[in-house]
Amino acid sequence: MNPSRLRLLVVCGTMLLVAGHALQAEDEAPTTGSSADELPPSLTDKQRQAIPKLIRRLEGGSITAVRSAYETLRGMGEPVLPHLEQAIAESDDAKLQDRLQVLMIDVKTDTLAQRPLNLDMILEEVRQANRDNLNEAYLQVLMNRLLTLLRQASGDDFLHLSADFKQLERLESDAQTLQDNLVIGDAVTARHAQGSIILADSVADIDRAKDCIILARVAARIDVAQNCLIVSGFDAELSISQNSMIFSNGVLKITRDQGSILGATDSIRLSFAGRGTRIVESDGYKQISQGGSSSLEVADLILQESESENPIQDKFFILNVRAGKASVKLHQDDSPDIVAIIDQDILNDDGTPVADLQGWQLAYVGRNFAVFSDGSQYCRLQSRYRQ
Repeated sequence: MNPSRLRLLVVCGTMLLVAGHALQAEDEAPTTGSSADELPPSLTDKQRQAIPKLIRRLEGGSITAVRSAYETLRGMGEPVLPHLEQAIAESDDAKLQDRLQVLMIDVKTDTLAQRPLNLDMILEEVRQANRDNLNEAYLQVLMNRLLTLLRQASGDDFLHLSADFKQLERLESDAQTLQDNLVIGDAVTARHAQGSIILADSVADIDRAKDCIILARVAARIDVAQNCLIVSGFDAELSISQNSMIFSNGVLKITRDQGSILGATDSIRLSFAGRGTRIVESDGYKQISQGGSSSLEVADLILQESESENPIQDKFFILNVRAGKASVKLHQDDSPDIVAIIDQDILNDDGTPVADLQGWQLAYVGRNFAVFSDGSQYCRLQSRYRQ
């Protein structure tokens, strides 16, 4: 086997082992944890001066010296991360780079265990993965953290993630049947997926999913989901779900569910809830439709709309929005109405770009809202007229 490939496999295995230990540690930890205020706000001058020497010790020497340097750097917490990133970029020593990468995962895991989790943290890793910067170990840590919080809140120790990065083969995003595959792509469509991980930069559209992890920055549209973890950025719509964990950073609509844990920042529309359906409490819910279900309070899981800036929020509002359509009509005060079409530049009637939307395109149309993208971020516009 190629030596560089062997080294990569060893490192990935080590990093995933770190993630597994993190899940076990979180399960054994008290639920109260430490507050973010207890994290060191910055490094002292003495700590900063010691960092280069400690990093050099990681290059080699006795096991005791390496372990001591590793734990000292880890104990510095989040403020040490930029120094580790710089050392990785400047070093030509592959062994040192590997150790620093694993150290960064440990520091991030420690920090994460002391802070609330929000869905944006998971979706940001999906964005990175679609820019050839997949960090499997840290994404695994985030999902393990979510799983731990749900276990602690529900008392259900049988909750688990059915798919694992280290067992998967990478496939292209247009494969129609997925079996133990990893798929990373803009829009991912498949008829059947089992035991797979899907990281969609925009929309995941799956007919039947079983034992899968499906993370989509814009929307997840799934006909039948069983034993899945699903996280979407703005919209999640399912016909039938069973024994799954389903979260949306916007709207969640399910026709029939049994035994799942559900959460959304905006609204949940649930037509029928069978035995064991639990809805994570959130102040953001506008409505919950008919259906039997119980509520679940999950400490340290934040369900709220993203606080990131929306540069087009106050410039337009939407008219005549219909879910599933390929266009929406936009209104701007003192200007003619504008039609935006999915994946096309937004133009005036004379063919010139709309000044305030130059570089933006319509990416998705949901119920009473639409999502726009400038290639680096997604922003939602809400219709003023509810349907």
